[in-house]
Amino acid sequence: MKQRMVMVISTLLNPKLLVADEVTSALDVSTQRAVALALAGFRDRDLVHAMIVITHDVSLVYQIADTILVMYAGKLAEKAPTDVIVERPLHPYTRALIAALPEVGVQYAGKRLTGIPGGPPSLRPPPPGCRFRDRCPVAFDRCAEQPPFVEVEPGHSVACWRAS
Repeated sequence: MKQRMVMVISTLLNPKLLVADEVTSALDVSTQRAVALALAGFRDRDLVHAMIVITHDVSLVYQIADTILVMYAGKLAEKAPTDVIVERPLHPYTRALIAALPEVGVQYAGKRLTGIPGGPPSLRPPPPGCRFRDRCPVAFDRCAEQPPFVEVEPGHSVACWRAS
């Protein structure tokens, strides 16, 4: 209830930008849904001009975002309209994130969800090259160099040597 109240108060002065950082963390599923609906309502009623929603919950941003920007270990991985990210992800990390989402209506009793193998890199100091390469199923020698963040089609940018 406190989080919802803070969200409402944050819109009282018609802000140009609302930053919601992990706004649904530590909430039960029904409250997460209520928060997502509230954020969508702020957008739809023009109570805020723009929102940045920082989250690890792809299903949350899918409900409310026009564009998704995926980062891995502090670096840009992929940016595209929401439907493109969910339906046609190009970066291996984005693909793994989308593949890890449970499907609605599917029984997982005899089947296990798979995560992304390995762990994130230490950022003290950050490794050279693509930071996802040690966990990436398509990594190759060139991944030791940082790939540029390039537009591969209008509105869709990715930082991966294999994506172009």
